[in-house]
Amino acid sequence: MKTRPKGFTIIEVVVTLALISILLTLTLGYISNIGTTSAVFLGLSTRDRIWSGFRQISSMPAALRNSARMAFGTTAVNPPLYNCVYGATPNGCATGVESPFVLYSPYYPMDSSGNLQSMNLQIVSMPCLVSSGSCSPAGALTNVWFDVFGNACQPPDPNCIFAVYTSFVPTCGPATLPLNPPANLISPVNYLQPQATCTTADIIQVNFLVALTSTLSSVKASLASILTGKSGTVVVRVKDISFNDPY
Repeated sequence: MKTRPKGFTIIEVVVTLALISILLTLTLGYISNIGTTSAVFLGLSTRDRIWSGFRQISSMPAALRNSARMAFGTTAVNPPLYNCVYGATPNGCATGVESPFVLYSPYYPMDSSGNLQSMNLQIVSMPCLVSSGSCSPAGALTNVWFDVFGNACQPPDPNCIFAVYTSFVPTCGPATLPLNPPANLISPVNYLQPQATCTTADIIQVNFLVALTSTLSSVKASLASILTGKSGTVVVRVKDISFNDPY
């Protein structure tokens, strides 16, 4: 009786590769092949999961600390954020002025030896003035997309339909009270109002937007007319980010 040789036959290999190819094709075309109702449900569910995740990560002081400190050489990636968080420029932070910024992960990756790789921080959003409501991908450095399942992806994957953008708005603290404050703090000076400019901000408001990419219109036009982007905001104390007290 002959013994079956070990390993795979050429027929088995060919069949396996064919099955993988079919599965890959079905996966890549998933969003275009399913019905509109199912696509809307999946799209809304994934959009809201991405939104919840970014609401959490945007409120983490460590993420904003990494985003403010990140630099290439001596050039900060997010100069306005660095100014407002670390007071790099005297009175260089303006209350209510929105600035786009790149959000970095709060988590440091490790190499195979367990060493932290501080310069390999993952970029998790693209810069944009979120309040404008009109955002589009920036340069290759900051292109970040997510597919219909919530996984990181890159075009031309037709399931790559979500992009996330971030901006921040600083608020300076109020003026310091004089040694002998007046009996009525409201008049003539309102000591509760934030200052117009400051060296270090009091709080940072992070605006984020989970937007739909142009890919969706070409892949599933019926879904593009129903599914919309979703924005949100979080507020973080600068003292929690940089440990700098603005007062």
